Amino acid sequence: MGALTLCSLDECGFAPSQPLCYGWALRGQRKRVAYENPAGRRVNALAALVVDGPAPALTWQQAPRTLTSADLLAFLETIPRPAGQPLVVVLDNGSLHVSKVVKAARPGLWAKRIYLYRLPPYSPE
Repeated sequence: MGALTLCSLDECGFAPSQPLCYGWALRGQRKRVAYENPAGRRVNALAALVVDGPAPALTWQQAPRTLTSADLLAFLETIPRPAGQPLVVVLDNGSLHVSKVVKAARPGLWAKRIYLYRLPPYSPE
């Protein structure tokens, strides 16, 4: 079998303020936490780690909005790989990865030699 490019892909989000579920204050003093409105300040990112070659390569893309299946499909095209080499992308079962749009796009991805490999669902055992 010939060479292929293997990568892991996932998405994450960053916000300048996080919800406070707990805190502390000196006895007898009231805990005060300034409220920061996070609306419009969250940044979401897609990232792919390619471990082939002499050094790992991280490719990423950011968006100040909710990521869509179209974002994922466009991002797959930007993952670096040698010309003509198959790309195998390992994904979890996030809703973005298993959407109807992504499932419908698989034949077109296969024609471009991009193959999606989903990890099995997590098991309590």
